[in-house]
Amino acid sequence: MDFEKEILKLLKKETKQDLKLEIPPNPELGDYALPCFQLSKLFKKPPHEIANYLELKIKPQGFIQSIQAQGPYLNFYINKAELTKQTIQEILKKKDKYGSSLNKEKIMVEFSGPNPFKAFHIGHLRNTVLGESLVRILKFQGYKVIPVNYLNDTGTHVSKCIWGLEHLKEKPTKDRGEWLGYVYSLASEKLGDSGIEQEIHKKIEEKDPKYLKIWKQGVKDSLDYFNKIYKDLDVKFDKTYFDSDYINKGKLIVSELLKKKIAEHSEGAIIINLEGYNLYKALVLKSDSTSLYITKDIAMAIDRLNSYKLDKLIYITGSEQKLHFQQLFKILELYGFKQAKKCYHLSYELVMLPEGRMASRKGKIITYSEIKKELLSKLESEVKKRHKSWSSEKKQKAVQAIFSSAIKFDILKQGPEKVIIFSPDKALEFEGDTGPYIQYTYARISSILRKEKPKNVNYKALEQSEEFNLITKLSLFPSVIKKAAEEYKPYLIANYLLELSHLSNEFYHKHKVLQAPEKIKQARLSLLQATKQVLSNGLNLLAITAPEEM
Repeated sequence: MDFEKEILKLLKKETKQDLKLEIPPNPELGDYALPCFQLSKLFKKPPHEIANYLELKIKPQGFIQSIQAQGPYLNFYINKAELTKQTIQEILKKKDKYGSSLNKEKIMVEFSGPNPFKAFHIGHLRNTVLGESLVRILKFQGYKVIPVNYLNDTGTHVSKCIWGLEHLKEKPTKDRGEWLGYVYSLASEKLGDSGIEQEIHKKIEEKDPKYLKIWKQGVKDSLDYFNKIYKDLDVKFDKTYFDSDYINKGKLIVSELLKKKIAEHSEGAIIINLEGYNLYKALVLKSDSTSLYITKDIAMAIDRLNSYKLDKLIYITGSEQKLHFQQLFKILELYGFKQAKKCYHLSYELVMLPEGRMASRKGKIITYSEIKKELLSKLESEVKKRHKSWSSEKKQKAVQAIFSSAIKFDILKQGPEKVIIFSPDKALEFEGDTGPYIQYTYARISSILRKEKPKNVNYKALEQSEEFNLITKLSLFPSVIKKAAEEYKPYLIANYLLELSHLSNEFYHKHKVLQAPEKIKQARLSLLQATKQVLSNGLNLLAITAPEEM
């Protein structure tokens, strides 16, 4: 039973309003709480008076044990026996569908977006991990989701790298994709702000045969390099868009914008004046007729909205592109797309080294391959030490699962608005707020359930506070997923899983399971089975493996 949904039905019957509940920070304040501030304007009364009024009007029934007004909040206490039975039975019935929902909207999510001719670094990792998790969460909530990648294969970084390939004569390494990133950083340092690369940039747009051949090979090498990383991270795209495919389309759209009087000529260039919306002037075509990011982004967005009949577009990029997407969405709105108001820019902050900001043009970055090499080395040593009897294949499988968990969870547990200082050592810890800690909790429960499965369960045997705390947390999983999907916040799931793991371990340390009296044992095994299922569902939404052994 969705307790939150049922409480909201009772409240709507009384208030005729669609309201929002909160989860109290302390169980003593109830299982759910209605902040009555949201009704003050409608009822023209202070929140505490509304809470007192509703306490008198809504009578406890069925699963609701009691309702209490406390200040501006109306607190709901769920009948613990009913909560236990309903929650565990629903989890074990729905299994990997527990927490899922149904929605009709069709959403395209653009994420990852590493630049060809550059190395894939930890900043790209944040984007990619965040995007894959959001796609999984939205799909789990029933949305029709189309995950796509976008590769800027025509920017000045491409021209700089091609200049470097021509003039620096660096010998290629085994991984040509990463080697191109090295050439780019060397070329950037040599060229500085000379502007020499602009001529190459123009020739690529004009499809000069000499540069076209080098460019095509570089894009292929980069794509091969990125695809290996995506396979590592278990990331999949339905389509990859290339910047170069929208150069001419973008210019045609600019012509249409001129005809519609949305755009205008200005000193030889073409702009869209958005000052009336506090969004400044958007330059959409340079005076030399070369395109910009926004030129191609407008054309690409129009193509996507028309081709897929989308309800919404979500772009995941760094926070420094906030204005760019505000301008893009406003231009789409002016063009006539109603969906523009629902388009969303999910921005995130930097991932930094302990010594400061990364910059690929200076070569001051941590590449994905460097992170992987360092983490795998440490993990292989740890797994060998812990499991000497395991086969090499089994050890390698465990290493890969923990590696993926360590890097993904360390990124996802933090809100995108926070700057991340990445520390490989902390990410690998088996205790504390890490992915391996949650995996270890899952593996420990799996170990118990391998010895015995629950049967003939009497849920009334669960009477301890640690049991109720765990059950209450399990019952909240659907509402956490719903909120994570609606607000595009995977970190809500990551933090939920940490809290669930803490409660599970607290229960495990204080109470026997297999050695408990038969009636209690069966009930506790059922509770652990439900906990294992929810941990599995949550980890899958973060694209993290749930290992049976660790």
